[in-house]
Amino acid sequence: MQNKFSLGESHYIGLVHQIWFSFIKEPIDKIRHQTHDVAKDLKINFYGWDYLKVYDFIDFLATIEAPPFNQSKFIELCDEVLRREKSGYRFVNGVLAPFTSEQEISTIESAINESTNEGWKGVSFHLNESLKCISNKENPDYRNSIKESILALESTCQEITGDENKELGITLKKIKDNLKIHL
Repeated sequence: MQNKFSLGESHYIGLVHQIWFSFIKEPIDKIRHQTHDVAKDLKINFYGWDYLKVYDFIDFLATIEAPPFNQSKFIELCDEVLRREKSGYRFVNGVLAPFTSEQEISTIESAINESTNEGWKGVSFHLNESLKCISNKENPDYRNSIKESILALESTCQEITGDENKELGITLKKIKDNLKIHL
């Protein structure tokens, strides 16, 4: 005989409510009351989705803060499976993105972390925006991803030169005059 537990008594009620309301986009009062019924409904949904919707669901779960759900452990385990299954997606700075090279992932995460640690808010903002643009699974926005990457470079040059309102060409020239770089 199957054990029947009430969702209302479950530690995961907050997680289920967020999934139901924010991802599945159905009213919370449509959630069944027994945990095994909820698990069955989620499984039916999951196996009925195309692979892009599954990736969107995984990406969504990585944003949820609903104890006892552990985001960082979830991301770590997903990355392990994605790597093992040779998926074209990996988590980069908490976002599921289309990257296959560990070097690409490491470089992007390092750039975001270093700009954040340095207090370079503009750089960090534009790098995160670029990552969001390219991470849309159904319709990646390459054009705006490139634009945001260039804005991140411009912000970096502004931080280096101290000229916060100068455009990229002017700040690069100023850097070139002080350092040996090839333009």
